[in-house]
Amino acid sequence: MDSARLPADQYLIYKALTRYSYVNKNSLIKKYKINIDKLKKQGYRPDVILEFIPEKKDFEKFDRIRKDKLIVTNEVPNKKTGRPNGIPQGSGMSAMLSNLYLIGFDKMMHDRARKEGFLYRRYCDDILIICDSDKTKQLKDDVIEIIEKDYFLTIQDKKVEIIDFHKNSKGIRRSFNQKKIAEKNILLDENNEKFYYKSLQYLGFEFNGKDVLIRPGSLSRYYKKMKARILKTVSMAYSPNSKIDKILKKQLFEKYSHLGKRNFLKYAYNAASVRYKNSNGEEKDGMNSPAIRKQVKRHFDILVRSLNIKNADRFRWKVSKGKGEKLKPT
Repeated sequence: MDSARLPADQYLIYKALTRYSYVNKNSLIKKYKINIDKLKKQGYRPDVILEFIPEKKDFEKFDRIRKDKLIVTNEVPNKKTGRPNGIPQGSGMSAMLSNLYLIGFDKMMHDRARKEGFLYRRYCDDILIICDSDKTKQLKDDVIEIIEKDYFLTIQDKKVEIIDFHKNSKGIRRSFNQKKIAEKNILLDENNEKFYYKSLQYLGFEFNGKDVLIRPGSLSRYYKKMKARILKTVSMAYSPNSKIDKILKKQLFEKYSHLGKRNFLKYAYNAASVRYKNSNGEEKDGMNSPAIRKQVKRHFDILVRSLNIKNADRFRWKVSKGKGEKLKPT
């Protein structure tokens, strides 16, 4: 489209993404003296921390945050670089702009990889380099320097992982935390090597030298979302406003079990296959991973058991408290 201006609706989206405001979680914790460790033990997640701002209604909580000057706008320059802080992650524009912004870096690294014999991959801010062990330090230092000097971006050293693959004392290929080994300057043996195992993680998967697996964090999020949806589904069935006295399980099974066509479980089983067909009917290579199939093989039992437990809890509450009262989380 050859135009000097964006359409009004697109401009509003652009403005919302480039001139945004945010509140730092640590600022909330410090200002309102929230005991985050205690909350974690009780099962609270960081994304519900808004509940602990000392006001009753949501608009009062937001007014309190404004009054306490905890809102940071994107127009404030970064203290380290003197430049704006960019746009939030998660939007389609974020991924697109990262690719446009780093296209020169990608080409440079791709050409260098072909010349020097290593593998380079990048997905948004997640960079993967597979190379010989003796090239690790030089490549790491070069990438960090170029990213900071030419692209005004910062790679945090604590997020840089160096994984080395070699056989352990039993002759089994495993992945080791080379960064930790180098920092402690130790020699591995059969007594200490297990403390330095560390899987290579990339795009939701991990490789320990032997098996390809789904990252435990990804599985944990799946089960948390599943159980939250079960609670909501059961609550709706027992609500005084419910028009039918039954639990609607179809959507629950479609979204959180192998019965669905496009969900996390379908993605996991496709990844575990030797070959699979994507949503467009195209054949793709899977990872041929029995370990992934083993990770998710009990998902349906867990789903049904969690559903039965919540259903029994709500039924007991209904009998003891009466159908007309407000439902309370179990």
